[in-house]
Amino acid sequence: MEKEVKLKSIDPVGFGAFTAILYGLLGLFYGFIFLLIASVGASFSGGFGGSSNFGSLSSSIGVLGIVIFPIIFAIMGFIGGLIGALILNLSLAIIKGLRIKLEE
Repeated sequence: MEKEVKLKSIDPVGFGAFTAILYGLLGLFYGFIFLLIASVGASFSGGFGGSSNFGSLSSSIGVLGIVIFPIIFAIMGFIGGLIGALILNLSLAIIKGLRIKLEE
């Protein structure tokens, strides 16, 4: 049985929190990739006659990336989700809502 409902608005803060979680997880993934790249760079730093300080520095930056990336991505995700929800609510007010069909 289908039921038709009309979407009038969404909670901007709730949607911002939802996108913050998604973007935070994405930032964790990118931070892990950054850690892998930094670790490869650190392993090659001593092999080409470079100083060993560069290796420890790039390893530290890689570990820092796995902490910083999720935080920055979550903040940007929250701001983007908040702005997106506000734009959606404005659009829904102009078009008098959005009809959605739900099935029970």
